[in-house]
Amino acid sequence: MFRFLLLVFFIAVACQPQASLSEVEEPKVPIVVHDTLFTQTPIRIGNDRGQVGIQGAFERTDGHLTDSEFELSLMGFPNRDFRRKLSKIDLIDSCGYVCFQAEDVKDFTEGAVLQEITYDFIRANSLYFIATLYQPQLGKSITGKFGIIYQFDREGEIYFWYTDGIRDLPEKAQRIPLPSLGMRK
Repeated sequence: MFRFLLLVFFIAVACQPQASLSEVEEPKVPIVVHDTLFTQTPIRIGNDRGQVGIQGAFERTDGHLTDSEFELSLMGFPNRDFRRKLSKIDLIDSCGYVCFQAEDVKDFTEGAVLQEITYDFIRANSLYFIATLYQPQLGKSITGKFGIIYQFDREGEIYFWYTDGIRDLPEKAQRIPLPSLGMRK
């Protein structure tokens, strides 16, 4: 009789529902990827020829752009060494009155990431660029132009930031794997 009760006990325990491996949730570990892109655009200053270099360092978490920093430089010019690191804070701080005049823009800039910078043109001791701030949570961006003085006492100073305003991005544009740093035509 004891064996029979023991057998019934083991059968009852064995028939209890067990948690399967597929039901156990493992904590998701974010995948962080660091990308670096570099472009050069030939330009001319006076009689000298050289390049404008744009180097972007990007951090992506689970495939989404989460942080970036750029370095803008002049290369190949005699007696001219210009380098300027740039992040979204530099653009926002240089134009606080433009970026923060509307409440929706203030909300936009909180989680925005500097997605792209392209060289536009050179004029009057200044380099002009086109930049895009991207807000991944909203799927929106601001594209604008800014100028940086590359010589004299104000070297490296950003002196304006003109934007067209916030615009929605199509779903396809939000999933671009790498930002382009090429020259706009």
